Amino acid sequence: MEKTMLPVKTIKEVFGIEAPDTAKIPVHPNGDPFASAPDEGYLFRKEHIKIANAWLSGVGSLLLTGPTGSGKTEFVKQMAGRCGWPLFIVQAHGRLEFQELVGRVTIQPDGSTGWADGPLIRAMRAGGILLLDEADFAPPEAVGGLNAVLEGRPILVPETGEEVTPHEAFRVALTGNNFSGDQTTTYRGTKTPNLAFLDRTIGIQFGYLAEDDEVAVLRKKNNRLIEPVARVMVHFAAALRTMQAEGRIRETLSTRVLLTWSTFVTGFGGEDEQGQAKSLIMGLEPAMLFRCSLESREVISGALREVAQRHYPAIF
Repeated sequence: MEKTMLPVKTIKEVFGIEAPDTAKIPVHPNGDPFASAPDEGYLFRKEHIKIANAWLSGVGSLLLTGPTGSGKTEFVKQMAGRCGWPLFIVQAHGRLEFQELVGRVTIQPDGSTGWADGPLIRAMRAGGILLLDEADFAPPEAVGGLNAVLEGRPILVPETGEEVTPHEAFRVALTGNNFSGDQTTTYRGTKTPNLAFLDRTIGIQFGYLAEDDEVAVLRKKNNRLIEPVARVMVHFAAALRTMQAEGRIRETLSTRVLLTWSTFVTGFGGEDEQGQAKSLIMGLEPAMLFRCSLESREVISGALREVAQRHYPAIF
């Protein structure tokens, strides 16, 4: 599919990142009047912006893979919000059918029956982004149905006889934890898209943020959280991720859970550093421990005490 030139803005203007004036990214020609305001606390990584720039310019669909809670879905949301792209999100599941993306005959407000566009057709018409979230749970044939539209070919709606051609700004993104299809206990039930689809994608491998960056994000999102306490939380998260990678525990501690944990730490501990430190274990209970097995709870709680004791020996 040949892409016409889209309007552009500078990287600095869109993301607030220092970059030469020649570094530019496409923005939507019509904008998205319904887009929510971008989250100023979201931390973009320059290497990710470079790949997303190619995607928004029309180079393939975008596949984002990496551990749970590492910011994949939020990245697409923030890119759409910053660059003015309408965003249509589909939560993938094991019984997803391609027709669910296209649309269906349904009851109209006046009681009659009529055709209703699905998220794929809506995105094609608007020139928006279709985001298949957790697409590695979807059947490969449902994802593979996108191959034709990714090449710019129209979709025929049999119920209406209409051929819908993709808008020049139509884009597709997919997120998933395990596109390799490895049946680990963490990502059981995931599937691998077919090679014909993967040949049409470019990708970003997400990992968790570096320590200083993760501390900065925590404190931007929760300005009550005291920096030394935030650093203990991030140290502990790194330790837990290592334990999970080594197979010692099933659970991991994502940035998303860290943010939830921080709200309980400040909620229970107030504005005082000692109070927040004392609330670390209590705050982890509703954020994570409640869903862990008894054995994992003991291992995770012990690991937290070990990390926290190095910083707050009088408390732990």
